[in-house]
Amino acid sequence: MKKHIKKIVMILLTMFIFTSCSSGVKASNVANDENTADATNVSKKATRDTIVVALPKEPPTLDPHNEQSTVARTVEKVVYDRLVERTNGEIKPMLAKSWEILDDLTIRFHLRDDVYFHNGEKMTAEDVRYTIERAESMPASAYFFSSFDGKGTKVVDEYTIDIKLHNAFAPALNYLASSRGNIVCKKAVEEMGADAYGRAPIGTGPLKFSKWVSGDRIELVQNEAYWGNQTAYKKLVFRTIIDASSRAVELETGGIDISLDISPEDMGRLSENPDTRIVEGPGYAMNYFMINSLNFDTLADVKVREALAMALNTKQIVDAVFKGTARASDSVYPNTVDGYTQIGPMEYNPEKAKKMLVEAGWDFDTVLDIASASDEKALMDICEIAQNMWAEIGVKSKITSYETATLMDQQIAGKTLLSIAPDNPATGDPDHAVMSWYQAGLGLQDSQPIWDLIKEGRATYDKTARAAVYAKLQKLLWDSHGTIPVADLNVLYGTRSDIENMDVDPGKIPNLAYITISQQ
Repeated sequence: MKKHIKKIVMILLTMFIFTSCSSGVKASNVANDENTADATNVSKKATRDTIVVALPKEPPTLDPHNEQSTVARTVEKVVYDRLVERTNGEIKPMLAKSWEILDDLTIRFHLRDDVYFHNGEKMTAEDVRYTIERAESMPASAYFFSSFDGKGTKVVDEYTIDIKLHNAFAPALNYLASSRGNIVCKKAVEEMGADAYGRAPIGTGPLKFSKWVSGDRIELVQNEAYWGNQTAYKKLVFRTIIDASSRAVELETGGIDISLDISPEDMGRLSENPDTRIVEGPGYAMNYFMINSLNFDTLADVKVREALAMALNTKQIVDAVFKGTARASDSVYPNTVDGYTQIGPMEYNPEKAKKMLVEAGWDFDTVLDIASASDEKALMDICEIAQNMWAEIGVKSKITSYETATLMDQQIAGKTLLSIAPDNPATGDPDHAVMSWYQAGLGLQDSQPIWDLIKEGRATYDKTARAAVYAKLQKLLWDSHGTIPVADLNVLYGTRSDIENMDVDPGKIPNLAYITISQQ
């Protein structure tokens, strides 16, 4: 059992980094490409048929089953379609016209018969069957599809499919509605191979892939054969602009139409500018401190972990770092996620925290090593404030910053102890939200009551009964102090003032096909 658990934790630690982050290449102009214009000139000045969006990082790939980055999923959202989509918390038809639950292990989907891939191939039930089996086997999507039975899934006819499950699985529709449920073209994947397909994806979405200039931009064009509504524009350009202040300047000057990652420091200026606007809404994302279960001994005593949590004034941290765009966490996942139960906030009491450390026999000569991703300013700011607050109770610490990829390697190798972690359970499902808590581990993988509740929550279809399970689970996780919740984050975008219908998706994966342009 323990070997099996460790394997799961290793896989999930790998997934965790890419769930919230992605590797990026510094933006540059590619002047030597005769087919490439300077990225700064790809703007609405050429034509209002073009929308330009700034990404904070470059996607590693656009293969939906082989990546975990939010930036990739944002591009994929308009390239691919899914069987169903989640809108305002409700599951609605997309490529599937309807569906029915035949039994606890079988969902029958009735597909549209007018859908074509971007290469002209007609989408059929075989493409869906292939997608399910592929998603189950690929490391980046395996967790979400571990309860799907790809081999057992049956094509009933060209436009009817019975998707099978290994076990009762309540998150099934939510996960099918996520980017991991993007339907791929079987023929294209098999002919191109996974790597090539990820660099030139073929879906059924409203926009189709046109060009990828590494480190610079990705271009999509309107899919004129789309089965649904056409976009209000002909071309969508994603530019890679890593620096937050540069994205804000580009937005102000009209070099981009949308920035999907605005720094709180730039909000006031952009709000006051008549040519730009801030688009904000509640999100699924949160920041917390996690303890590496492979390097656990120093913080094995629950009193020590509770004392560290009690020494942090999370409201003060959130106000200082996020400037009104987040709130102090009061549970192990945000109130936007299904099944949320308020438990906290954690009591802020540094005097009591210090007494608890003394009672636990804490060695005040110990130096906590706090790991953070160097390219995430907010996380570094949280670390620095926490470091000062812990110093007030006599806990020494040092902050070690790594590039995202290096931090992942350090975590997998068990070389980190305390890390500041971003998490974005973009499906909105509580199973997704608690995944990060038991992947953080802290020895909790050996706690049978927690594992029993996780399994029960996954297998409970009734919404009310399922919420009751997650209420118990949230309380157990909170009381274990396996992590220290800090901030529940809002979704924050910046747009030009003529951009309308900007989708404020809680998972930070907006559907840019909805965008319209006002005539000003």
